[in-house]
Amino acid sequence: MDERKEEERCFEKFMLIRSQYFMSKMSEHVHLIRVIKFLEDSGHGLKFDHFKRTFEDKIQTETYFVQILETGSRLVAREVLSH
Repeated sequence: MDERKEEERCFEKFMLIRSQYFMSKMSEHVHLIRVIKFLEDSGHGLKFDHFKRTFEDKIQTETYFVQILETGSRLVAREVLSH
């Protein structure tokens, strides 16, 4: 029974990581000015410059981590194939 719970926990973790990666990639295609306009029209107090900086920093950080993981995965795969 413990193995099943561990598998479920690992699967949930995988899905969260997968969702983060998906959101990171999708955010590259978001029309930022439209999002800001919508927030401003809705009465949200966030200013464009602050939102843009926050958004770009988050995407840059997520992309950086994804690149590290992809590089690590390629190196491990290469090592496995060489042995």
